[in-house]
Amino acid sequence: MKPQIFNYNEKEKKFILEQIENYINSNNPNNKSKFSKFIKFIQKNNNKFNLVIDGANIGFFNQGKNSGKVLNLHQIIDFINICIAQKYKPLLILHIKYTKQKPEFIDTIKKICLVYFT
Repeated sequence: MKPQIFNYNEKEKKFILEQIENYINSNNPNNKSKFSKFIKFIQKNNNKFNLVIDGANIGFFNQGKNSGKVLNLHQIIDFINICIAQKYKPLLILHIKYTKQKPEFIDTIKKICLVYFT
């Protein structure tokens, strides 16, 4: 199965980014600096990825009673490898709390793709 491709023109991209920024800033003023850091990361690494992966959704998918509780890092790595085999350059978005779960897996993930920890 191929990931769905979204193509937006510059006007649409700007509108989406503004909507995200407004939402983030309205919920918590402290998020403004975090969002700014994320935007800088994206701008710096813009040509290093062409696919964005939500690590939690992949890691919790189909985990039965553990869904939402235990992140399956093997599943994330397998999914990243499938994407790479299909010539994608993934950016994995993953909450920082999962780096404590099994640091050796995080090191493996960082070797195979670009990662941004929230």
